[in-house]
Amino acid sequence: LNTTPVDLASSASELLEEKRKQSHVVYKDTLRHWLSQVSYFQNFNELQIRRLIEMGFRQHLESDEILVRQGEKAQEFCIVLSGAIAALLESNHQTKQIFTFEAGQYFGELPLMLDVPYPTTMKAIANTVLFVVNQKGFEQLLHDYPALAEDISQELAQRREVLDAYQKELQAMGMGTAVDGNLAAWLRQRLKQLFTASNH
Repeated sequence: LNTTPVDLASSASELLEEKRKQSHVVYKDTLRHWLSQVSYFQNFNELQIRRLIEMGFRQHLESDEILVRQGEKAQEFCIVLSGAIAALLESNHQTKQIFTFEAGQYFGELPLMLDVPYPTTMKAIANTVLFVVNQKGFEQLLHDYPALAEDISQELAQRREVLDAYQKELQAMGMGTAVDGNLAAWLRQRLKQLFTASNH
């Protein structure tokens, strides 16, 4: 059997292309499975999950790896697919873990809504996989799925210490008086504003 170099090169190229396609399918299937485990997305149909996947990308973090440091800006909405992210508040040379985001939970909506730096350091406390959506994608999510805004509001109400940290950040920026004592309600209003803006 005689095989020319051109034939071999063509076969190798076709094999690589086929493997690339298979890898892409496996990637989407895995991501689809992970996202379907998130409570809000559990009832999404195939088309909705596919559109969601197209809005973001997957990011891997090693245990102890820092995603963003306290005081830094990061305009991304993050969903924990596996592993865990700790919110660490650094004050007076002490570090306090005020919240842990585990698989199925999300964070990053507050810096997006408030346009403020992170008041906490976000650190992986295990090998972690995130699904990351940028600001434009986040606003598109609110536009496509208005109920997500209410889901976020309810989730925020359970994060008292996280809200307190953001309250201090707002006060430092001179915005504290506008939201004193009623940050959760103010955030709901901000979500509505984002939703309205995404409709224009």
